[in-house]
Amino acid sequence: MEVCNRSTRWMRRVSKYAIIPPRFAACPQVEDTFRETLQAAIYGRITVREESGSLELGITEIVTASG
Repeated sequence: MEVCNRSTRWMRRVSKYAIIPPRFAACPQVEDTFRETLQAAIYGRITVREESGSLELGITEIVTASG
């Protein structure tokens, strides 16, 4: 029970100062695209330049399709 209370207090405190962007319907797809593209760049499957362009294109397509 104490862990739950500490967690609740922590979330209240953090929510006062943290910038948490609003979620939208396509948020999970954007997060997946970001993670997959970033991992590809980290592991050298694509260059950083390719990563930037791919990420921008992927997210733009998702957001545009979601309305």
